[in-house]
Amino acid sequence: MNQDIHKLVERYEADRNHYLTDRYNETQVRSDFLDPLFELLGWDIKNRAGKPTNEREVILEEPLKAGADVNTKKPDYTFRLFAERKFFLEAKKPHVNIHEVDAPARQARRYGYTANLKISVLSNFEYLMIYDASVKVEENDNNQKALIKKYHYTEYEEKFEEIKRLLGKESVYSGQFDEEWKDIEVPLKQWSVDKQFLKQINELKLAA
Repeated sequence: MNQDIHKLVERYEADRNHYLTDRYNETQVRSDFLDPLFELLGWDIKNRAGKPTNEREVILEEPLKAGADVNTKKPDYTFRLFAERKFFLEAKKPHVNIHEVDAPARQARRYGYTANLKISVLSNFEYLMIYDASVKVEENDNNQKALIKKYHYTEYEEKFEEIKRLLGKESVYSGQFDEEWKDIEVPLKQWSVDKQFLKQINELKLAA
């Protein structure tokens, strides 16, 4: 398996200067590198097994709320244990310096926080970054806030088993994933309007 990750990294390295230009887009990096990377981690990205939607291991661009329209932002990948979301992966093209700019990290974290997950992942293949999704996202947060792990593509081969332990399908399905991230406590998020309204009513009653 390490030979396969070696070949993937080698292929990226061979034409890296092109991949880092704005001519190489997000759809291409997903197809050329992120899909293969997570397939090497054991995930059936393309649903080759032909499972029905509610049993798919990976859902692409899953709406996080009912009735979401085509313009609603959605995480690029949802990795699941049966129908249970375990983590999101947000993809960017390599031209986007996710290790320097801040907005992509906030976006990835916000997806995970909204869905009450423990981690969210951000990658342009050049880097793979894992964030603590339990930390509330603030508008001025930088890309280092809640960052747990950061891998450069040159580390993928050497640290492949570690990445597999943290994000691999076998880890998720065996329960090792939950063990790895057990120290992250997911708070109860009260985002709904009804709950916020009820909270305000109760506060008014106390003040009366």
